[in-house]
Amino acid sequence: MYDLSNISLFSGISLDEQMAISEVMTPMQCPPGKLVIQEGELSQVFYILVNGKVEVFINNSSGDKYVLNILGDDSYLGELAFLDEEERSASVMTLEDSLFLSINKDDFTKILRQYPDIYDSLVKNLVGMIRSLNNTVRKLAMKDTYGCLRDFLMERNDITGFRKRPPKLTPEFISEQIGGSRDIVARLLNKLVEKNYISIDNDVIYIHVVLPESL
Repeated sequence: MYDLSNISLFSGISLDEQMAISEVMTPMQCPPGKLVIQEGELSQVFYILVNGKVEVFINNSSGDKYVLNILGDDSYLGELAFLDEEERSASVMTLEDSLFLSINKDDFTKILRQYPDIYDSLVKNLVGMIRSLNNTVRKLAMKDTYGCLRDFLMERNDITGFRKRPPKLTPEFISEQIGGSRDIVARLLNKLVEKNYISIDNDVIYIHVVLPESL
């Protein structure tokens, strides 16, 4: 039996539930360069990467490849399409010899009928994963927006780092100019004020020093 307790998606399930799932899993050995999951395909198979390394990527309309993640031992793949039966959202290719365990939707559905508590554990763990992803996206958005905000403000500032008569710059106006969220822009401006990099008086922004490259 494969120890599913190492897989975050299955954390919290009982030993009997682990055993039931393991019994219907099929091992699959893949060489480097094997396309395990194809973006856009319809598939009801879920994979656990027992050992090895894969890259998760997408292709744009021009065929350019963008790597989203590199995964190693005890990772899981294809859980979203497995659960909602929609198209695969990304492709997965092996980077080295890799051993997978796979399970299809029909077998898993039978197990859920026998062990319904597994479903609750899956939902709880998926919610935790989504919250973690949201935090990551929020941090990336803050970082990206700050870079645009910094450039926007410094381009409108003279070389001394202080402008006596700057234009009125509201968060709404700035967000429209840099393509960012108004809430994030307002939050970043507040941080800059707290750190005494800038001051704001009646929507007039005064820059006191060269703004740092990151907050």
